[in-house]
Amino acid sequence: MTAEPLRPELRWAIRAAQDKQASAITLLDLSNLSAFTEAFLLCTGFSTPQVEAIAEAIEETLRQHGLRPLHREGRAGTEWILLDYGRFVIH
Repeated sequence: MTAEPLRPELRWAIRAAQDKQASAITLLDLSNLSAFTEAFLLCTGFSTPQVEAIAEAIEETLRQHGLRPLHREGRAGTEWILLDYGRFVIH
């Protein structure tokens, strides 16, 4: 991201992913690219249960702060999940 401090919702999502041992956590700043979203948060899980746990932890953490995804891709048992929160996307 830019030199500005991270928005709280991104910090919350990163912390939730870290709590579930996500790896290769990467935050892409797309705000100056006129992209479909302002930020894209990528992280890796090493098994289907871990990927599901990471996504659930992020969703629960953000829900506690009044945020719900606009769209969710990926089902139980898949190797990837995408959470679209509008201003940012998590994959």
